[in-house]
Amino acid sequence: MMTEKFTDLERSAMEMLLSGEQPTFRMLRQQFAASRPSKREHTGVGFFTYFDVPTSTPRPSIDARVRIGDVQATLSGLQYGAGFVLFVNNGVIEMLEGYTYDEPWPRDAQLVNLRYSKLPRDLAMLEPDRTRMTPCSETGRLLPMAQE
Repeated sequence: MMTEKFTDLERSAMEMLLSGEQPTFRMLRQQFAASRPSKREHTGVGFFTYFDVPTSTPRPSIDARVRIGDVQATLSGLQYGAGFVLFVNNGVIEMLEGYTYDEPWPRDAQLVNLRYSKLPRDLAMLEPDRTRMTPCSETGRLLPMAQE
């Protein structure tokens, strides 16, 4: 496990991704507050930060792998901005992805602002009784799908 702390950018993105009064968001915020980064990968056009979450933290009843990815950013050094996706696996925060839109990730990126890609936010995937898994037609990867 890494002994490092989260960066200001990671903390800001997570705060916005997990903003809301839903019980699921409250539990995921508690997980984040108790977690530490376990690994970081830089891809050239973004990053992956993996979480080490203590088993004592509360777990929402989400029986699927969900992605919360409605946060966009303006960063210094990027013409087209960046986006963030939080991966949650069976109710546990797993990984934060930061990505650009076909530009190299700036070495010393400074956050200018964060915003939601769409309001109101679509949070149906966080309701445990409305999620099920379905394979992506392009990648075969299992993704959550809201039930009718």
